[in-house]
Amino acid sequence: MQVNSNKGVHVPSRFIGLATLVALLSLLLVVSGVTYGADEKILIVALGGEAWGLNWMDESGDLPGTNIMMNLNDSLARMNYDTAEIYPELALEWWPESDTTWLFRIKEGVKFHKGYGEMTAEDVAFGATSIVQNQYRLKFLFGGIDHWEVVDKYTVRAHLSAPFTPFLMNTVQGLGGSIVSKDAFEELGRDAMNRTPIGLGPFEFEEWVPADHITITKFEDYWDEGYPLLDKVIFRFIPDATVRQELLIAGDVHLIDHPLFKDVAMLKEDPNIVIQSVPGWNWDYISVGHQDGPFGDKRVRQAISYAINRQEIADAVYYGEATPAEKPLPPGFLYEDPDATMYPVEGDLEKARQLLAEAGYPNGFRATAATSGRANLRRELEIVAYQLAKVGIELELNFLDMSSYSSISHDLGAYDILLEDITIMSADPDSAVRWFWKSGADLAHGYSNSEVDDLIERGAAASDSQTRKEIYAELQQVMLDEALYVYIVHVNQVRALRKEVTGFEVTPNDMDLLLKYVNLEE
Repeated sequence: MQVNSNKGVHVPSRFIGLATLVALLSLLLVVSGVTYGADEKILIVALGGEAWGLNWMDESGDLPGTNIMMNLNDSLARMNYDTAEIYPELALEWWPESDTTWLFRIKEGVKFHKGYGEMTAEDVAFGATSIVQNQYRLKFLFGGIDHWEVVDKYTVRAHLSAPFTPFLMNTVQGLGGSIVSKDAFEELGRDAMNRTPIGLGPFEFEEWVPADHITITKFEDYWDEGYPLLDKVIFRFIPDATVRQELLIAGDVHLIDHPLFKDVAMLKEDPNIVIQSVPGWNWDYISVGHQDGPFGDKRVRQAISYAINRQEIADAVYYGEATPAEKPLPPGFLYEDPDATMYPVEGDLEKARQLLAEAGYPNGFRATAATSGRANLRRELEIVAYQLAKVGIELELNFLDMSSYSSISHDLGAYDILLEDITIMSADPDSAVRWFWKSGADLAHGYSNSEVDDLIERGAAASDSQTRKEIYAELQQVMLDEALYVYIVHVNQVRALRKEVTGFEVTPNDMDLLLKYVNLEE
């Protein structure tokens, strides 16, 4: 195993070195410099990176930006994670007119921020249609959509190109159902909307200080009377997880994303800290989708999957906050088939060596691998390299900063193997397979399989629950056999917050950092 020299140095959470101490002190000075009104309720949130942009139409995997956007925008519908059902938010009601048309009636009197007027059906149709027609990256949420049509001021019709059962789950709720002001977008332009967004959610944009923070404030004309409960939220960009935790312990921030998994037990012992953890709708995985060289042979891909000891990674990296995974659908997810299985959680090195020999690589081979700057993923890739070395596959590891990694994350030509994590954006299994396995999909890396394509389309078109269950059971077994991806673990969503923060609930979706109902108590 080779490791590039740009590898980060791990600093234990209870021991802060000189460089980290300097960074912490400087951040404390910044935080202590915030001016508070006498009666203002100001929540300070520490995020692991700076947002790339705040216009939902341009969302491109930017988790800090999406966490903030979720508080600047509301959606046509929201997800009830307990029931895996959606409920109306900006929409009052909806109903299908046919297999390919849906009618939506929206709330009256909902106002956009900064004086941009009332939300109408024209705004609903403008955002969604623009994404599809202009091929914005968020188009992956709009599979099956042809266009939206304005019926009257408060009624809009969605036209699908074909029957598409996941439409409501994928497109109408959450990020896909967000609304953009047509007037603001046409007046300000796409770039300005990324830096000074116009939303209609419980908070409105106030300021963005690069490399430091973004501030959002209570929207006084918000449609849902009595909310939000906070006057202001300051999102600080603090890449070092250890620093984020120390600021939380000291009481200088109220909530942090992604505490170090090794420190969760320690944080639970602090009477001033609350840990919230739920099973995540996600997976950590390895992309091995090359269609030439060793990875073009599915026996090699299967060998890698057999060589991975998933339980070891769940224990060593996530300290009990993850479960082993061999397919994209987490346990209990809609249509997840517990009988679809192939790879033992502790691996099978003998089987891996056998498959490599059959594929013509009895002594293994060398390959390059990369992951992003997140500490858990770097540690995970080190363990993967150690495990694969046991069957002769030697990895040269590359640890990239987030910007560098994002620029190559959809291009397997840059490295042989990528290790990353991803959140499923809806409760429908179509969202966990279409964007990764369908021929021509951005994340399929050139993979094409007519059998897989047929199962994906049949699963999306079927309206009967039992039929869909049978189709996805077959698809999951095919995915295990093809091993285009090596699924490793499903990770719990974990947030750490001060005890005075009330009303916050972590969800299975990493994009959710919803603060509408949050309050600060004495």
